[in-house]
Amino acid sequence: MKKRRIVVLSALVLSVGILGGCSGNVSAADTTAVQETVSVQETVPEQDAETNEGGYTGNQVELAEMLDHFGDQEFIDANLSVKKQQLSILATLVTTMSYPQVKEQVGIALDAGLTPIEIKEAIYQVAPYAGYQKAINAMAYADEMFEERGIELPLESQATVTDENRYEEGLAAQRAIFGENFAAITDDMSESMKRRVAYVSEYSFGDFMTRTGLDDAERELIVTCTIAALGGADSQLSGHAAGSLTAGNTGDELLASVLLCAPYNGFPRALNAYGIINEVVAQAE
Repeated sequence: MKKRRIVVLSALVLSVGILGGCSGNVSAADTTAVQETVSVQETVPEQDAETNEGGYTGNQVELAEMLDHFGDQEFIDANLSVKKQQLSILATLVTTMSYPQVKEQVGIALDAGLTPIEIKEAIYQVAPYAGYQKAINAMAYADEMFEERGIELPLESQATVTDENRYEEGLAAQRAIFGENFAAITDDMSESMKRRVAYVSEYSFGDFMTRTGLDDAERELIVTCTIAALGGADSQLSGHAAGSLTAGNTGDELLASVLLCAPYNGFPRALNAYGIINEVVAQAE
């Protein structure tokens, strides 16, 4: 018998960047250090089991193998490209704060042919919808994989706007997807409502949708997957599913992405997202 630390994981621990004021990226080593401070001691049998292909050992192996039973992989592969599968999974892992898996998935995505820029932009695109701290912490884990692969950091910025034009360019990007009268600011609006409408245009769209590295369809797919993983944002999921179709994704692509990410989201969120998106797709046909 030997002593092993059983780490207590929580959103507070994983979001260590918030505790530090998000003054910079949080490394996997930093997160582990914080985890150690809230760990408990438990005596467990020493495991001699072999490690499987995913790096799992002991009782993890059987559970990991059961993931193969999730979803309809034939439908997913027939309707969602390898690239979009990787983007969907990355967005979901970042949203669910599965940071060690983000690092592993970055390696898988690189092996699948995605570029470092595409991976970086996928993680960035999650930020305005799932929260800045999730994206910046995930980026720290992604950077570790980049460094292990010999990829020079930082990667080139994909920003295209300035402080002076981010609202105008964001509004244009927003209306290209949701219609020419979308996010109109009218005289009868209160000042607070005008500010809210403008903030979405300049931040979610001006700072993010205008970036290069991914096209509009890919970015809207990431947004749809992010909102599906969040849960509890049905109207936003419905709106962005419609926007995702307008941006160039197909209904089957959106449904395939939900099935693909079901193991990471769990059935309640996955089934809810599938139903909402399926209704949006039916209305669009």
